This record gives sequence, C-alpha cells and structure tokens, in this order.
Amino acid sequence: GVYRAIIGIATITGCQWSDDGTCCGPWGFEKAYHCTLADVLALPEPVPAKGALGFWTPSDDTLAAVEVQLTPAPAA
Repeated sequence: GVYRAIIGIATITGCQWSDDGTCCGPWGFEKAYHCTLADVLALPEPVPAKGALGFWTPSDDTLAAVEVQLTPAPAA
C-alpha cells in the first residue's frame, strides 16, 4: 500500500465544533471540529509527502507534483 501521500485535493467550505459528535452523522467525533468539503478531486497517482497532524503546508516540490496531475494533457 501507499503511505504518507497526498491522494486528492478539496476546498474546505466550513468547519464547526461539536460537543456530542452528532452534527455530522454517525461518523462524527465528540468534542472535535468537523469540516465540510467541496470540489473534491482524487489524484490519478498518489504524491509522496511527509505530512503532519492537522493542517500543514506541503513543500514546493510536493505542490508542483500535485499541480502536474491537475493540468490537462495537451490535445493530440
């Protein structure tokens, strides 16, 4: 399997705190923030990346490897 990789991108459209975890259905955790996403896109190939807990900023090289996969191939 692939570990430590970026597998997709998304836009965070909201975030809310939940004391009891019921705000987001059966998967919600108690006493945690829950984010909503839009424009979710899986990458064709995982991009290796050393991440971190929570939000983090990828290196320039990692971002470039993601962006390459988002650029449409030239027409033949």
